[in-house]
Amino acid sequence: MEVTMISQIQIFWYACILGIIMGIIYDVFRIIRLLINWKDWQIFIQDIVYFFIVGVFTFLFTLAYNKGDVRAYLIAGEIIGWILYYITIGEIVYHFSEAIARFIKKILSKFIKIIRNLVIKIVNKCKIRSRKKQEKVGM
Repeated sequence: MEVTMISQIQIFWYACILGIIMGIIYDVFRIIRLLINWKDWQIFIQDIVYFFIVGVFTFLFTLAYNKGDVRAYLIAGEIIGWILYYITIGEIVYHFSEAIARFIKKILSKFIKIIRNLVIKIVNKCKIRSRKKQEKVGM
């Protein structure tokens, strides 16, 4: 049985792909931040969660492809992949996300307004019926 070794160049390219995936995950956090106004400490917690996820991915990647040995070319590949994603597709996704976030917020605010008005109408009808029943009973 012949065992084929993955070359360092292949691992580097895989690390670049992993960096792109990390960029996509970062965009998920950025989009969530566009939809909801977060306080600074909440953003700090999100950043910690992001770096934890990235750390786990890096750890599992190094275990799978390099027997757990962290090498500079692995980290460089991840950083290069992340930066390439961020300055290309990431910019497009972010600007597209801003437009979508505005649209979603507008739709949600209209939906919430409709639901609020519906609830107010139901509560008012319940109050009127309650008063009528109280008048019949003679309260």
